[in-house]
Amino acid sequence: MAENESTYDGSEDLRGRAEKVARARGSRMPENPEALSPEAAHRLLHELRVHQVELELQNEELRRA
Repeated sequence: MAENESTYDGSEDLRGRAEKVARARGSRMPENPEALSPEAAHRLLHELRVHQVELELQNEELRRA
């Protein structure tokens, strides 16, 4: 297998779907992230951390299934 080739495990498809959803939801995000107030940046960072933990827990459950 060539160095730039990868076996298909669904991750590329999942990534593409996630990017599509993220673009569709992009209107919720400010055009210029630097324009966020410190409070808004803190809330956004908190939401991202919580979402990351949720995904990690879901991944763990899927691995056990």
